[in-house]
Amino acid sequence: MTDYYKTLGIEKSASQEEIKKAYRKLSIKFHPDKNNGDVFFENMFKQIQEAYETLSNVQKRNEYDSKTNHQANQENSYSDFKPIIDFFKSNKTLFYSGDEIRFEWRTFNADLVEIKPFGIVSANGSKTLKLNNINKQFVTIELKATNTNISRYVSKQIILENNVFRDAKTQSTHKSGFSGTYKKTTSYSSANNIKPETFWSAKGRLRRKDYLIRLILLGLLSGIVMAVIENSRNEVVLFFSSIIAIVCWVVLTIQAIKRLHDINMSGWWYFILLIPYVNVVFGLYVLFADGTEGTNKYGADPKNR
Repeated sequence: MTDYYKTLGIEKSASQEEIKKAYRKLSIKFHPDKNNGDVFFENMFKQIQEAYETLSNVQKRNEYDSKTNHQANQENSYSDFKPIIDFFKSNKTLFYSGDEIRFEWRTFNADLVEIKPFGIVSANGSKTLKLNNINKQFVTIELKATNTNISRYVSKQIILENNVFRDAKTQSTHKSGFSGTYKKTTSYSSANNIKPETFWSAKGRLRRKDYLIRLILLGLLSGIVMAVIENSRNEVVLFFSSIIAIVCWVVLTIQAIKRLHDINMSGWWYFILLIPYVNVVFGLYVLFADGTEGTNKYGADPKNR
């Protein structure tokens, strides 16, 4: 609300004579005709007239004083209710990509509560955040509680640390030997000291393109072997063909597990591929799902090798 007393430059206890005297002085000074129609002086002149019309009328002045006093009392009452964050906590502060972290909070005297990245939330509650594709060492989660009535807020932060960076530093330190200096000995880091992906190992991750190529080649080899088994009656040929077929199945299993790792899923999910009909839908998902960007708990990003 506009302070009319301040506009006229007088005290709240000013008499009607003092109000008129202040108005005459200011109206002459800010009259548009005396200032070449300047917009600033024109607006000031309108404010002076508005203030005078209110304060020169006893009834209007009493109503104005009543409103301003009520507003002042309301603001003073709100000042006793500063926003408070009773607690803001998480069930863990170290994480790997794909982990879920639960946050809990409680606030008082706040009518607007925000948590980045959740947005506006209730004054008290809990939420779970899944951390995918995090390629930086620290993630900051901030709770901000605001009392909009008095335009005051408080905030509290929780800093989460990506365990991949901590593991990578530990691994590099161990590899530097006993020289007492930190030396980066490899461009590859992983969440659990996992070695880079190799054809015969189920450890590591396999990108979609490489998985598709291996799937086609092993599938063709398996088809040839099965055709030989069906058409041959030679026991020696059947024996070696069966061995090759088993090896193909094992290698296909290994490739599928590494592909599951790339989309941040445990290799145990492979058993779904053994279920008839269901395996068709799940197999298509495994083939076409986007891999995790950056390092996850199964190994480093194959793109960075």
